[in-house]
Amino acid sequence: AAAKVKAARQNKRKDLRGENFANRNMSGGNYTGSDLRDAKMSNSDFRQSNFRNADMRNANAVGANFGGSDFRGADLSNCDFRGADLSNCDFRGAKTRGAKFDRAQFTNALTDSGIGKQPTS
Repeated sequence: AAAKVKAARQNKRKDLRGENFANRNMSGGNYTGSDLRDAKMSNSDFRQSNFRNADMRNANAVGANFGGSDFRGADLSNCDFRGADLSNCDFRGAKTRGAKFDRAQFTNALTDSGIGKQPTS
């Protein structure tokens, strides 16, 4: 499992569909263009990670910490970010249709809606 996590963080594996990253430290990872559909990311630490153009449709990221991460151009459709820390994240150009953001923190986040505002589809 440790080798899988290391390869994922270094963007050596693009197909991460359905992977279980729950309750792990994945901070500082490069997930650019990765397929993270249906990934289990709840209660994990993904601070300062790059998710540019990643496909995170239907991922479960409840309670995860993404502080300072880059989601520009990512597909976050139907992703569950309830209770997640999304402070200082960049969501410009991200697709967020059907995403759940209840109780998520957006302090200083950049979105197409403005600074510190929840992204809209």
